[in-house]
Amino acid sequence: MVEGDLTARFRQKVPETILISYKGNKYSVPDEYIGKFVDIYPENDELLIYCGNKLIATHNISQKEVNYAPEHYINAKRKTGHGSQAEIDAQSYRQLAKLEAACKEREKIRAEYEKENDHE
Repeated sequence: MVEGDLTARFRQKVPETILISYKGNKYSVPDEYIGKFVDIYPENDELLIYCGNKLIATHNISQKEVNYAPEHYINAKRKTGHGSQAEIDAQSYRQLAKLEAACKEREKIRAEYEKENDHE
């Protein structure tokens, strides 16, 4: 059961991407919850994600567009990927690194754009 006074709650169905949305940003959940409804509770600087009474994921609330817990991504890829577990894991880490780099570059471009347009 959810502890404390968590009154702000958002309910979402987990899509195939395993990414739920909160304030325009995406956060991962374990792939076994695809197609199920989850409850999202923002508490201080953290998102608590429950399926029923079970806490299934936590994330720091972030300004990053996509927030994957590596284990969520890797476990999902293991079920859909081809090759050995070691190959899938290595490929998953490379893809996560590329995603992280792309998100950082996008954030940098957005910040530069906002800085340029603040002076107009």
